[in-house]
Amino acid sequence: MGKALSDMVTFGMRVEPNAGSSSLKAEEAQYYRQALAVDPMHRQAAINLALVHTAREHFDVAVPLLQALVDRDPSDAEAHYNLAFNHERLGEVLPAVAHYQAATATRAGYVEAWLNLAAMHHRHGTLKDAADHYRTTMEVLKPGELRATDATDAFFPTPLSPPDAANPLVSR
Repeated sequence: MGKALSDMVTFGMRVEPNAGSSSLKAEEAQYYRQALAVDPMHRQAAINLALVHTAREHFDVAVPLLQALVDRDPSDAEAHYNLAFNHERLGEVLPAVAHYQAATATRAGYVEAWLNLAAMHHRHGTLKDAADHYRTTMEVLKPGELRATDATDAFFPTPLSPPDAANPLVSR
């Protein structure tokens, strides 16, 4: 891969939802598509393209990109985490939980994955599991690692659903 193409791939590594203009996101996506056309196995280009789609709320487009990465490397914690996030946004609770768990299994100190896993259980009323995952989050958390807004969003998620038979996280 040439230097210019490598520079394209690392451009905009972290894409925050709703950050930047949609034209910038479209331009970024084009760079990553070009990089993948040259090297279809380029992990970071695929991650970045998926993040652009996630930021644009094209969760259904991001999922297959991330699933391909997980299929290629089941130990890719970042791909599992982002796949879980996209499944969660699509309302696909069980796949989201499975991929958050895979992210924490492959990277034990993955604070964001533990926190999102705890928050999902909290939102769905499986409070014992939520408490266990919040506890683990606190155990692996390093000082200053998590922004206050992350913790507030996760520790006080809304709405809180009571556990019931329709809840996909309730053990059968």
